[in-house]
Amino acid sequence: MSWYALFVRTGKEDEVCENLKKLYEFFSPKDTYEVIVPKRGLYEYHEGKRAYVLRILFPSYVLIGTDQIVKLYEIMKNHKSSHIIRMLKNDSYFQEIDRKEIGLIIDLINQEGVIGISDVLVEEEKVNIIDGPLIHYKGIIKKINKRKGRAKIQVDFLNKQCFVDIAVRCLERHGEERIKNQISFC
Repeated sequence: MSWYALFVRTGKEDEVCENLKKLYEFFSPKDTYEVIVPKRGLYEYHEGKRAYVLRILFPSYVLIGTDQIVKLYEIMKNHKSSHIIRMLKNDSYFQEIDRKEIGLIIDLINQEGVIGISDVLVEEEKVNIIDGPLIHYKGIIKKINKRKGRAKIQVDFLNKQCFVDIAVRCLERHGEERIKNQISFC
């Protein structure tokens, strides 16, 4: 399956995604396709309280996975939405998202399209990922902010390096030798 990006009005990504799913289901039910708006979990502080919120990973983009892009594009064109700005193209054809780029994104997101929380153990300057979507992707972590519970990761998208924050749960090892293997939450 090849992946493509649709540029839409900011804040309308989920609405466009749901409308496209309905259109494709109605006009092309036998074709295989996926329409997603990847999101990331993030800890934010509002009025002194920490809250877990979801933010769009790439604002203004809806991702479409299909082997029938021309057919799906025709369906979109014939049922134009005021929120869709354009389909990304290179030269005169649709710009396919690089397999490595989309592979990382698909691996990181869960069934709901969200990059969830990873548990990390930070000892001195070393980061160990204990659990979560980052478990196999230590190399993309560029910075950890233990106080805010965030990791800055590098995700390549449309041949550009993007640095985004995602939620992490920072764990600490107790210092005493007899309880050295116990882990507690920050």
